[in-house]
Amino acid sequence: CAAGAWLTALPRRMNGTEMCDLEFRDALRLRYNFRPLNLETACDGCGGKFSLEHAMGCKIGGLVSRRHEAVKQEFIHLGKLAFGHSRVIDEPKIFYGRGVRAPAGATAAALQRGAAFGKA
Repeated sequence: CAAGAWLTALPRRMNGTEMCDLEFRDALRLRYNFRPLNLETACDGCGGKFSLEHAMGCKIGGLVSRRHEAVKQEFIHLGKLAFGHSRVIDEPKIFYGRGVRAPAGATAAALQRGAAFGKA
């Protein structure tokens, strides 16, 4: 069964099948429809009530941004292999100040113009 293939996969860092003991424990608990232990009560991104469904869908914190970041880093790595390190760069993270959040979908270019904050 493909759904349980991760249980028999050899742990390898190169293909992403390596898990720490906490990840494995949480994955088993989810497989058997148990709630993972020691979940937060509030989302670290938006402050909303935390649940598994919220973690999978929150656009500010949670797993959506982590999954996006993992895919982005893989594309950067592959681009550097194909085109060289000097041809592929990651957009730098921008520090806006304590307690200040960037508008959703803001890019570095828009922020430089001031368009993201309504100054265009």
